[in-house]
Amino acid sequence: MGSEKLIALFGTHIDGGLSAIPLSFVVGRDGSLLSVVKGIRSSEEFEKLIQQSLQSRP
Repeated sequence: MGSEKLIALFGTHIDGGLSAIPLSFVVGRDGSLLSVVKGIRSSEEFEKLIQQSLQSRP
């Protein structure tokens, strides 16, 4: 669930701030923000996004 702390932490990484619900983040193993997904997505779409992210990063 969202909180003020979470919004403050990730809100600065998105142009215009947090503007959509739901809003999902793909965070790399090193803690870097790899992707921001606005709106509803299927589990298959998330699986594909995560797999692509894992393959593109060491």
